[in-house]
Amino acid sequence: MFRKASVALAAVALAVGGTVAARALSGSPQGLPQEFPPGALPSEKQAILEEEWERIELSRRAAAQVPADPKAAAPTTRPSWSTGIFPDEAGDFPGPEFSFTTLWRGVGEGSFWAVYAGLRVVGPPEEEGKGMVLVIRIDSETWGHEFRRYVAPIPGPVRIVAADGFQLTLASDLDGSRAGFDVVTGTFSSA
Repeated sequence: MFRKASVALAAVALAVGGTVAARALSGSPQGLPQEFPPGALPSEKQAILEEEWERIELSRRAAAQVPADPKAAAPTTRPSWSTGIFPDEAGDFPGPEFSFTTLWRGVGEGSFWAVYAGLRVVGPPEEEGKGMVLVIRIDSETWGHEFRRYVAPIPGPVRIVAADGFQLTLASDLDGSRAGFDVVTGTFSSA
């Protein structure tokens, strides 16, 4: 890649400074060649040459930082992911249209999972004021993520009161009714 960049720069140099410039640039690995001290070329040609040389140097440095095997660059350790039910970490995520009471986190199925349970404060009429469950799945290999939201079959706000693997138990703060929730499939059941 550096060789191609040098050839490209040599072509630019031919256009702006002639054959001597091309010879000097084609083999010089770093910095603007000494054959072109300030004043050796007209200022506009010197500026073009310096700008092009800087682009090539940036490309060369970037290429030097990329390992030959992109998978080798992947970190071997991932941040820790605390699992369980967290009643104090829910809050108003992802914005004021939701008010969550509890958060559950788990790991499995090749992903990191976060489930927020609470209430849809503002939103479409069919969801507003209803119990809401927001599922976030983060792929453990690619770190790609998806968000899914579900209207709970019990009155909101709802909270997560128990977990058995990926089976959560939700309870209504309004009337105490309960529902089961399968995190992976996104389905509700009677509890």
